[in-house]
Amino acid sequence: MEHNNQLDTYRDMAQEWCSHADRGKNWKLVCVYLKTGNESASDLAEIREKQYRTINRADLTKLFKQHDKITSDIFTEFMRYLDSLEAAVSGFMSKPWSKWQNQDWEGFYVWMDSQEEIWKMRWFWVNNVAGGFWAFLMNWEHKENTHPLYIQIESAKGLLCIKISLEHGGPKSKSYDYMTDAREQYYNYVMRKAKEAGLKHIQKPARFGRGAYMTVAVVKPENWLGSADKPVEFDQLKGTLNTYNAFVQKCAAEWPAQLEAAEQE
Repeated sequence: MEHNNQLDTYRDMAQEWCSHADRGKNWKLVCVYLKTGNESASDLAEIREKQYRTINRADLTKLFKQHDKITSDIFTEFMRYLDSLEAAVSGFMSKPWSKWQNQDWEGFYVWMDSQEEIWKMRWFWVNNVAGGFWAFLMNWEHKENTHPLYIQIESAKGLLCIKISLEHGGPKSKSYDYMTDAREQYYNYVMRKAKEAGLKHIQKPARFGRGAYMTVAVVKPENWLGSADKPVEFDQLKGTLNTYNAFVQKCAAEWPAQLEAAEQE
């Protein structure tokens, strides 16, 4: 993942080199972002907007397989390396989710990126004191003067989390009491709407946190990914994810009216 506008800096430096008078002629600059690992489709789209062409593992594998007569040890070892990466991130298709490791979650997220039917935004690694996890941000429903309500899948425990962000909306200064009150208000609201919608698997988290991003409700992995001892039914999963996405979108859309009604009581 890019940091601190690195790609803009590299492109500008390369362009300056290409167009320098000492070169004797103008060189045509072609910027390439090559990655053998995995990256969110939304991140790659942003990279292409910066005038880079993206080349991924599949592109390299396809190219190299056109030259199968090459016997160089370096070439063949690199091909084996690419194949091993692909095998590692494709295993999620045949494993129960309870056996997934980080690379399986990466592969799952790459698959989700490829499914047009699934509402989604981006995925990324989250560092924390517990060791970190792969997060998939599925939506970000935000109305003026309210906090965003959104779904985030978290690989560490396989939870589908309904969360709020205090980084956006509300007063600029947020005390601990404000954080607690906001979390409780959203929790009570989401649970009431879940009951009305018949979504019985939306539950209270095992524990509440307090901070800029807070989970107000969860769906346990067995209730959205399926049985812990069988491979995931991916066609069924698409519908399940979109059901929860639609629920959160509706909750966010109706939240301002909920606030207004509460203020009038």
